[in-house]
Formats: sequence, structure tokens, C-alpha cells
Amino acid sequence: MSIELDLKSVVSPALLKRGCINVIGLETVRQQTGARWEKMRDSIYARLEALLSHKLGPSDFFIRLGEAAYLVATPSSDGDDSRLTCLKIAYELHCSLLGACSVGDISLSRVTADRANQLELCAIDRPEIVELAIRGGVEDLYRDIAEAAASHSPLLATTHVVPVEAPPVFQFSPVWDAPNQAVTAYRLETENRLPAMRSSTAIDRSVFRNDLKVFLGGLAHATRMLTIGLRAGGRYLMIIPISRDVLGVPSGRMEIAGAMRNLSSELRPFMVFEIADLPLGVPQSRMSDLVCAIRPFCRAVTIDLAPGQVDHVNYANVGHQGLSIALNSSIAPPGIHDEIAKLGAMTRRQGLRSMVTGIQTLDLARAARRAGVNHIGGAFVGPDVEIPQPMRRLSWDEMLNREAPGERRKAS
Repeated sequence: MSIELDLKSVVSPALLKRGCINVIGLETVRQQTGARWEKMRDSIYARLEALLSHKLGPSDFFIRLGEAAYLVATPSSDGDDSRLTCLKIAYELHCSLLGACSVGDISLSRVTADRANQLELCAIDRPEIVELAIRGGVEDLYRDIAEAAASHSPLLATTHVVPVEAPPVFQFSPVWDAPNQAVTAYRLETENRLPAMRSSTAIDRSVFRNDLKVFLGGLAHATRMLTIGLRAGGRYLMIIPISRDVLGVPSGRMEIAGAMRNLSSELRPFMVFEIADLPLGVPQSRMSDLVCAIRPFCRAVTIDLAPGQVDHVNYANVGHQGLSIALNSSIAPPGIHDEIAKLGAMTRRQGLRSMVTGIQTLDLARAARRAGVNHIGGAFVGPDVEIPQPMRRLSWDEMLNREAPGERRKAS
């Protein structure tokens, strides 16, 4: 394979000889996004370039080749390290876009020569990708291969591993700040989510890994969008839910802390983590441990409560900054108005912030407003978006005067 491009000032014989010039392909991403590619293309470029800028050294550089490839040159490292860096970047990009990544999803080539303004590329095959993944500790890229080899499966001879579950699609729901009458935050939402793990005495490791993978993919995607927004001069808070079932497992907490530790410290004042999926009766000391595990990496930690848990004493004085209720259905659960009123009263007594997300109807929005809830999120405020926007003023009357999904809003 060859690509026509005048790169004489970029591709030097010394770098070619050392194997420090590689190409990350986006063909698999384009195929898997399908009809959405044209709409998502610019944001995909931005995500990949943000990753490259973060991961590469000061003497390294990258250039986009055509519509679906990026040339990456790394004078600061040798050939193997260069390919491993590109592998990790391609893996993170795929996870941030689709929530999962297999060996067959990675498209990586080394540049072997530059003749007559043509780059000659040699595709890196599956065995070498697996070797790089093992060396770099990218477990998701070699675990399935190792399991298949142990069972004498012909997986290595296949060209692509098809995921059983549909990959998650990440979007952002606007959150309205009631005291300031403005949209000041976005909450990460996940569609087609892999099955969520619930509290159980027997933990299914595969389900745990799927939940952890979804969270890490969502975290990477959300922070990428936040980075792009901040660099463009915009400001907003990013709210990221995190399952207690993942955070509560030591191996999950270690991976999550590692991922958060690698984030730029500039992002922390704009990030809020929301601990969700809490079973009733979590001890106060345990809640405090979970909050403390992620508190250093963000602006605030909130606790998402299921209806019936709002006034539970175990959620007081554990180091968090707010309490929330997430409504995940268009049908309001019984007694939700009372629960919202309890949330407002409890957070005022404790000096905490309150939030109700997933609000779709005027009735629930009014209940939250009467209760003095600080933040309201959901379709009532606005539709989910792929790219969050900077903070903007939005009054209560302006929301009332728009058409809500499936209903005309009436004056309060």
C-alpha cells in the first residue's frame, strides 16, 4: 500500500530506518460509525488530535493523511515504543467512541519507505498487535486471544472479533442551575449500555469488566470533549456517573484512580463525579471510603439516591458535596414528588447541593422547583447533545415557552 504526499521535510531516512514513523488508520471507526461518520468526522479528528497532543513528546509530531489516517512520527522513541504508543492511542480512541475495542478494530501500519513522494506502508498484523498489547498491559486486546488459545479456538485466524453487545453511545444531557438561571453543566449519558452490574454476593467478573470498560470509555470521551471546550474558551461543568459496583471493587478502584490520575489537573475544577447504583444500607464508613477514593480528582462528588433512600442517615457527613436523584424512565415512580421534596429539605439542612436529572415533564420540573432543587437535568431542559456547549443563560420562563418532548409547556 502507498499514499501520495509530499512529506520530504517530514519523513527522514533516519526515522524510517529506526521504524519511528507509523500510521493510525480510521477505516474501522468509519465503518462502525456508518452513516454517522460524516456528522462525527470533525469531532473524531479533534479527539484523536487531543490524544496525540497529550501522549506524544515535545519532539514528536503528527499529520492527517486524507480522510481516514494519521501519520505519527516519534523521534524521541525507538520503533517498538513508537508502535506501542500508537497502539495505545488507537485503543483509547476506539474505546472513547464506541466503548469497546478488540484486536480486529486496530488499524496500524509502519512506514517502510518514501519513494517518489509515495509512502510505502506495511500493515501491522494481529500477532504483533497482541505482542504489543501484552508488553503495554492493554489487557482488553490480549485477554480474549489468550482465552481462545487456551481452548484451542481458531480465533487467531479470524479477521475481526464481533462484540456480542452493542457498543455504548455517549451523549450529554444539559443541566440547569436554578439559582443562576443558566445551563452550567452537562451529564454524561450512555445509550446501548452494556449490562450494569448490581450488588451481589457472587460477582460476575465478565460483567464487572464490561461495566468498568464502559466507565473508562465514557470518562475518556467526556474529558476529551471537556478539553476541547476549554481550549476553545468555553466553560461548563462535566458530571460523570460512576457505578458503586465498579468503584467498590478494589481492582476497579485502582484502574479508575489510575485513569483519573493521568488526567490533566486543569480539568479537575470542571469535573463532578456522581456515585450511582447504590443498594440500600451501605455503611457510612464505606460511603466515606468511596467518596475519598475519587475526591482528589474533581471539583465535587455527589451521591445518586434511589427513591426511598433520600432520607437515609448513612448518606450524611461522608465528604460529598451534593445529593441527586436520577430518573431513568419517562414514567415517574410512585411518590417521586415526596422524594424530591425530601431531597430539597435534606440538602438544605446539611449545606449540600441538590440535583434531579432525567426530568422530562413540566409536572416534575415544577416539583423540583418548589422543593428548591439547585440543579435540574433532562429533556425538559433540552435534548441530549454530542458536543456540549459553553454556559448560557436560560430562564425558567424561556424553558416554559418552548415545546417539550411530546407536550406543549404551559405557563406556571
